[in-house]
Amino acid sequence: MSSTRRPSRRTWLAAVAVFALAVVGAALYTQHAWDMLPCPWCVLQRLIFLAIAAAALLGMLWPLAGAASVLALGACGVAAALWQHFVAVSSESCDLTLADRIVAATGLDGRFQGSLTGEMIDHGFIRPAGVGYQLWRRIEWLAARLPQAVLVSSLRAAPLLQEQFGVPPARIHPLPDCADLAHFDPARFSAADKAAVRAQFGIPAGRPVVAYLGLLADYQGTPHLLHAAAQLKAAGEEVHFLVMGFPNEDQYLAMAVALGVEDRVTFTGRVDYEKHAPLYLSVGDIAVSPKLSATEGSGKVLNYMALGQPVVAFDTRVHREYLADLGVYVPRGDVAGLAEAIRALLHDPGRGWALGQQLRQRAIQLYSWTAAAQKIEAVYASLLAARGARPLAGNLREDLE
Repeated sequence: MSSTRRPSRRTWLAAVAVFALAVVGAALYTQHAWDMLPCPWCVLQRLIFLAIAAAALLGMLWPLAGAASVLALGACGVAAALWQHFVAVSSESCDLTLADRIVAATGLDGRFQGSLTGEMIDHGFIRPAGVGYQLWRRIEWLAARLPQAVLVSSLRAAPLLQEQFGVPPARIHPLPDCADLAHFDPARFSAADKAAVRAQFGIPAGRPVVAYLGLLADYQGTPHLLHAAAQLKAAGEEVHFLVMGFPNEDQYLAMAVALGVEDRVTFTGRVDYEKHAPLYLSVGDIAVSPKLSATEGSGKVLNYMALGQPVVAFDTRVHREYLADLGVYVPRGDVAGLAEAIRALLHDPGRGWALGQQLRQRAIQLYSWTAAAQKIEAVYASLLAARGARPLAGNLREDLE
């Protein structure tokens, strides 16, 4: 009678290490061969698999310790997956997920942000592991490689185009978003004009106003803004939130009612950019940009700057690029920090005024339409010169002035 020899503990640990490393290798292959960039949870999963492989190899030398480590890591991984599936996806909390916080804190998210497909993933239109992602990634790759010149709206997009899409540096021309400084000139609006807006929206006279102008969505931080309003009201602060934008007004109004701040928040709905946006926004003593998305620009901040308003914003690369050291920054997703930053400016209006004036000057120097026109003209002129063509007729800068 023959007997089958059972695999030893060392054999099992070696198999676990090989499997874990193979999983990470497959993930890296799909990332670089098919441009399938990982989400925060995918990044953490890779780290967990590497830790399991290391523990298994360690266990081949010290069997009991290694086996215990592998079991512990595996249990942690299963628990995290179950938590994400059953809790995080349905949570209404304003907090970032554990994976988002860890990946952001370690800087592992820096190389995965700023692209078209990155924004589509950020907003939930596609999944990193889906077929749609591969299709859109290929389209983006072609779109980035075909032009003779690429204008990018932020400085961080330039290295992304070089590293992820292979665009030659000479073709890349940073052109940040700009503001219409004349349209958003604070000198246009008198105290009487602002008083009329307050009366129109039922904002009590003398109550400081926190203004927001933009889309209403979770990734824009709208829930965070409402929770901050609730914390300020609970702390006895007299402040009103003028929230201008759409869509989902009814959804967020219901949230404001549930939080007990319907008397402290006014939703204007869609605002006519030409007729009303600058005037309504000028009522604000403080402007806010609680955007959570780290993959797209934040043009609203430039309008705030043009109006000379102090800006409280979540700490992201785009906000740092626009505001430099003149912004009042809060860790991304931190509701208590957002409320505290607003409260601090409410009690120090002199500091807010000084920041606003400096931000207005920064917008004039760096983010005017005239400056943008000069850069665009220079790009076209260089392309035409390379082809031996005649210079452009007319003057784009004069058309904008």
